[in-house]
Amino acid sequence: MRSTMGKIVMAVLALFLVAYIGYQAVDYFYKPYRLETVYKYTFQDSVTGNAVFIREEKQVESEISGVLDYIHNDSEMVSKGMAIAEIYPSSQDILNLERIAELQAEIKMLEDSEKTEENYLSVFETIGTQISDALENIVVDMRMGDVSATAEGKNELMTLINRRQIIAGIEENYDSRISQLKMEIDRLSAQTASAQGFVYAEEKGYFSSAADGYEYAVTPEKMAEMTAEDYKKIIEGKGAQQLTSRVVGKLITDYNWYCAVVISAEEAGRFSIGDSLNIMIDDVGTDFIPVKVENVVTVEESQEAVVILKCGYMTDQLANLRTAEVEITFGAVSGLRIPNSAIRMVGGVKGVYVLKKQTVKYRPIEVIYERNGFVVVRMNEEDASSLQQFDELFVEGNDLYEGKHID
Repeated sequence: MRSTMGKIVMAVLALFLVAYIGYQAVDYFYKPYRLETVYKYTFQDSVTGNAVFIREEKQVESEISGVLDYIHNDSEMVSKGMAIAEIYPSSQDILNLERIAELQAEIKMLEDSEKTEENYLSVFETIGTQISDALENIVVDMRMGDVSATAEGKNELMTLINRRQIIAGIEENYDSRISQLKMEIDRLSAQTASAQGFVYAEEKGYFSSAADGYEYAVTPEKMAEMTAEDYKKIIEGKGAQQLTSRVVGKLITDYNWYCAVVISAEEAGRFSIGDSLNIMIDDVGTDFIPVKVENVVTVEESQEAVVILKCGYMTDQLANLRTAEVEITFGAVSGLRIPNSAIRMVGGVKGVYVLKKQTVKYRPIEVIYERNGFVVVRMNEEDASSLQQFDELFVEGNDLYEGKHID
């Protein structure tokens, strides 16, 4: 009997010991709260929307019998009466001319390569650096999508490499190659017909070889009457004029152009006429394009609005762009970044709990920017009672309240 009773006592004591150890382990390892440090966060305050680009444009028409070879690049300024294209009997004539231009460029490159300084040692020491710089510039131009700059960079690079070959004594000169290139130019020139005519600019403007049929469908004069629905039709590719075979390009007759961006009616309240802002366009190799707010078009009870932006900056890509997604930036804004899990509502006020000297404190917040998973709140460094950078923020935990002591 005593043996049985002893076993029961020992079992109870063992269970008590296990429970005690378990309690101590939970107390040691389990953390009912999780804290994160608050840090400053800087972002571009912006609004994104689909846009239509509006310019003062006129289609260029010509009766042609042959193939056009454009003299000017897109967005290049031409004067009234200036030739903008040559007319050749066949496309082979134009291909021959392009090849002749390439050969002439190679001759110039080789001739430039032979121009070396008398102090070979000094040149050889610096030419390696110049080659590295030229390579870096080519990579940057390629990333920016600047084809013409990339081609120029390639010629510069080849000139430097060829020059180093001469300085190093690997090549004496390039006379033989230059002679071959000149013979090839003579052969192609003999097979190429002369231009049979020209297309002339009827007035001054930026020339573009690309017409899309919207030159007269959407104009600066019409844009004030157009609603978000009208612009959305153009964004969907509707309403373009059918182009005839006479249309060979267009002239942009005013350096100012406009960008009509479809946004929400709520976002429209952020814009005021005359505001100086910037836009970013993924399809254009430019970081920021300066614009001014020309007008804000709203329709009663509509969920959408249109902000009209004015710009005087022109490139070949902008000259041909009709629609694109645009990000309108108001500038860089800084605040305190906090995860959504830290936000609590206390007495109808949005805020967060922080730990100050082992005591829980409640800090009301004003959200100025929202993204998936986090928000950015306004920062007031002069008010010590508000949320500050480097505060320890409760992101997990229950039963939190002002003044609670945390061991």
